[in-house]
Amino acid sequence: MSLRGDWQLREVAMCVCHKRPLSVPWSVDTPDKRHDVRARLAEVMDALDSGQLDLPCEELTPYDLWLDRRLKDGTDETFLGARSLYAATTICRILGGELLRLQDVQEDNPRRRLRPAQAAGFEVISQGNAVFRSALDLLAADATGSLDELPKAFGELFVKLDVDYRDEKASFPFRRILRNCILDVGPIGPGEKLLGKAVATRRLHSVRTAAREARVPERLMKKFLVEAGAVDADGTRPDSRNTFDAEPYGQLLDDIPMLVGPKAMCAAIGCTRGELQTLEHDGVLTPRIRIATTKSRWLVADGLALLSELDALSVKNAVHDEDGWEQIHSVQVRKGIPVGQIIAAIRAGAVRVRRAVGRTGYGSFQVSEADVTRLIQATPAFAAPRTAVLSLAAFGRSMGLRDGRALRALAEAGHIQAVKQLNPATHRMQFNVTDEDVEAFHRTFLTPASIGTEVGLDWHSARAVLKAGGVKPFSPDGRNYGSIYLRREAKHCLVSRSSQS
Repeated sequence: MSLRGDWQLREVAMCVCHKRPLSVPWSVDTPDKRHDVRARLAEVMDALDSGQLDLPCEELTPYDLWLDRRLKDGTDETFLGARSLYAATTICRILGGELLRLQDVQEDNPRRRLRPAQAAGFEVISQGNAVFRSALDLLAADATGSLDELPKAFGELFVKLDVDYRDEKASFPFRRILRNCILDVGPIGPGEKLLGKAVATRRLHSVRTAAREARVPERLMKKFLVEAGAVDADGTRPDSRNTFDAEPYGQLLDDIPMLVGPKAMCAAIGCTRGELQTLEHDGVLTPRIRIATTKSRWLVADGLALLSELDALSVKNAVHDEDGWEQIHSVQVRKGIPVGQIIAAIRAGAVRVRRAVGRTGYGSFQVSEADVTRLIQATPAFAAPRTAVLSLAAFGRSMGLRDGRALRALAEAGHIQAVKQLNPATHRMQFNVTDEDVEAFHRTFLTPASIGTEVGLDWHSARAVLKAGGVKPFSPDGRNYGSIYLRREAKHCLVSRSSQS
């Protein structure tokens, strides 16, 4: 009587020749007694002869046949052929166990859990890295609770690769794939240890990690991120798992702790509250946050940049006791010409500007009255505006685009059709779009709202599909214009994935 050597491998669970599961003939705690095969066989001789240890036949799985061939002569035509047998069989068992957990497979008998786990893991890993990664993504997506951290999502697989097999070189390829999966789906920050290696660069933020970094409450951070288009307002994910790409919104998170209220902004740039409101309405100064219920919306650096620009454009040799110069805001009040148009004319060189002696801040800048008069006479925009138009900001909101700055930048760069006109009610300049402009926009671009209407995908799912397909937001000059995609690039990707599902 003898023991087969290949049956001593822990991961072997079947006799392929007889299609019978292997049974454990004895269990002894003391190692030297447990390994005394002659003595132990003598104890179970009668049980062996009578068939008491025989288990019912079971169907062989691809895993059983693969492992048998691998042990017999090393034959392995699967992806695992380049991996060590120890690493391959171990990862098959552990991964399979986690995948069965997703299927809510309940089995208290360890032996009966073993073979389904081995088969499920082998079916995935034998097909290569891409299928392995897809299985990991499924495990990650299943952890939806507010307290579900990513290590918990991968269960024993994470623990084994992080602790037990950390120094096993044969496990490195599997650890690398798991690590990349976690970095792609979880908000892991730079410097954090992940599977034995420090993270160099953050790929994702969550609402929670962003709030911690910016030192603001999570509910307020979510409002900021919704306005910026980073997360969905009606999303159901908890803040800890509501993630977004870190890089495009890095500047926003840097700006949030620096935001100030209107009083501090006025003091910093030397203007009155009314002047600040006019500068905002005319688009000269734009608050970084447009949430009406948030007081601290302004970045002082934006106001100082405007002052520096006007100072650089100022006439340095103007005679300061001569008549014919008036403060910018006073011109707007007295003549009805929008401040935004005055600033635009200064930038174009059509209106001269100077600084009043002994004064500082925005209130120190004066413009030539004669130049302003010529500007009024030469500007046909003061005629009644065209009919059937919609403000660019209102159109953007209807398309799920909440960042008015990005839309204005698109219009100013000539990427979308829009016309700057005087609003007869507010007497301020604004970008408007006609019906033809709207049609031209839709012929070229897709946005969160139009994707939902045309494809039937919610924005969170659509964004994931576009990212997986390598489709990036429209950014011809490297500037972030928000969640706007070229129709010709995005539509095919979205429709293909929608039809598959």
